[in-house]
Amino acid sequence: MTQSMKIPLTLLISIIVVIMALMTFRAKSDSRLQTAEETYRRGESASNLSERKKAFNESLDLFLQLDSDYHPSFGNGKLSYNIGNTYFQLEEYPQALFYYKKASALMPRSDVTKRNLIQTEQKLGLQKQPQLSLFSSFLLQPWLSLPERLQLFFAAAVITLLFASTWIWTQQRWAWHATVVMLFPFVLLLINLTFTYYLSPIEAVLLHAVELRRDAGTEYAKVIKEPIGGGATVEVLGTSPNGKWLKVLTPEGNLGYVPSEAAKVL
Repeated sequence: MTQSMKIPLTLLISIIVVIMALMTFRAKSDSRLQTAEETYRRGESASNLSERKKAFNESLDLFLQLDSDYHPSFGNGKLSYNIGNTYFQLEEYPQALFYYKKASALMPRSDVTKRNLIQTEQKLGLQKQPQLSLFSSFLLQPWLSLPERLQLFFAAAVITLLFASTWIWTQQRWAWHATVVMLFPFVLLLINLTFTYYLSPIEAVLLHAVELRRDAGTEYAKVIKEPIGGGATVEVLGTSPNGKWLKVLTPEGNLGYVPSEAAKVL
């Protein structure tokens, strides 16, 4: 590897990290965020139900605008948490559950988010689902968010590249040993991210009660007599050719179709 090849690789990774940081800073500096937070606090201190609802709806509109503009899938989870809180105040619990789940994925060590998530599940009458599974533990989901794992992967890649380059140019044994040591976290994180992107189940939250059908259409028979309640989390296995129906698997193991407009995919 030549010196001219090492610089662009390191520079590329640095540019990616800088762009992510700039996007986060831009979202935080948007004046709408401060206005939304102030309006939310006004709703909390409102003297009557009408003022309270008006303030929370105004706050929600601003939060959703920010969510639409910045798509903070790799943010710190605070915006999704704020949206979840606002939906909860408006008693729109399935929507609140959806955003709390998004926030929890981005800040998995937040006890406050976990408590709010459990409280929302209780409001919806949902049984608390097991938080840990062997697969999620393997992906480090209970402890590290996807952005954190990506950052660790890039850091491991840069450090491994630096040690490998040092060994190639100097033939120092310590550089070779350091390269081998750094290859372990690099490879493990690479496997982790590969599994996350290609093998992790896709989940969706139902926004209201919906019938589970045997095929993609209202003309097909129901799989179960009772509708699935709003707020239920289902695994998405596919979509119908026209995109109007989702093939899902419920936590109870029932397989069927629900209208795509009735669910939000996580």
